Amino acid sequence: MDGGKTWREAKFVGPDLGRYAWRQFVLAVKLPAGEYTVASRATDSERNQQPEERLENASGYNNSSWRDHALKITVV
Repeated sequence: MDGGKTWREAKFVGPDLGRYAWRQFVLAVKLPAGEYTVASRATDSERNQQPEERLENASGYNNSSWRDHALKITVV
């Protein structure tokens, strides 16, 4: 909720469809009015985490960073 300064653990929802499948998750929060940068970062079973900055391959693909996928929201 603060652009990646701190992290909270979200819960998976729905079925696990396998190793390469997307998973939905949920994190309930109460936010007072203001502006927020919401980001999510995946951690695997060996505790490896997505990088903050993009690490593209030679063709410019494989961007698995979390910062590029953050979103800004305004709560009124």
